[in-house]
Amino acid sequence: MTVKFINKVEPNSIEDLRNWCRERIQDMSRDVSRYAPGRMRMWIFAECDLRQTNARVYPAYSDNRIQKFAQRVFPGCDIALLTYNGKIDWHRDHNYATTIARGVNLGQAKFGIGLPNNREVIDLQDGDIYEFNCKSPHAILWHSQERFSITFWKMRSEYKQQLS
Repeated sequence: MTVKFINKVEPNSIEDLRNWCRERIQDMSRDVSRYAPGRMRMWIFAECDLRQTNARVYPAYSDNRIQKFAQRVFPGCDIALLTYNGKIDWHRDHNYATTIARGVNLGQAKFGIGLPNNREVIDLQDGDIYEFNCKSPHAILWHSQERFSITFWKMRSEYKQQLS
């Protein structure tokens, strides 16, 4: 599957969303993933401890605004990750998530996806909302000086049950 462009954040909402992301920087922590050196992150709705295959899931940050936005971007999503800057090396997303993810890009970036012998590089623009197979290797190869990303997933049922 290649990247599929779903929509774009409405022009009058991009700066509001970017400001919301900037306000969250104080709540972020350094990413512990070996493939994301220097990246800052904050889990939304639920947090997954990525150190184990059968990881634990815990409640995480949420507010009405991000909840409404998330359901417009990806109806039914229940876990998300806000990231700030930092390149992201080739990886596949953890098994807490189902196959399809949707991302919101604020800033510019080059998004790579695919197996080594069949990779695509897609230019992501400010406000792009895109969908991709998160089990396919993917990476951020370059990004603008200030870049935020919000990736939305649907949790697999065995992980979702941990929050009940």
